[in-house]
Amino acid sequence: MNKDLEMILVLSGAIILFWFGMSILTAGRILYGSDASLLWASGMLTWLGIIGFSSFIFYLMGRNKE
Repeated sequence: MNKDLEMILVLSGAIILFWFGMSILTAGRILYGSDASLLWASGMLTWLGIIGFSSFIFYLMGRNKE
């Protein structure tokens, strides 16, 4: 697979995971107060989204060096 296409897919997946994690966190705080399982799930999804963003940024930094 082309590296540019792969990074576009990684970035779009990271945006979806980050958005989904933040929406679970917001819904969990509004509806349930501070339910630990909802907070853990939203934290994990947000963490995966941040990892995807950092992978994309490192890809851009490596591409600029070439």
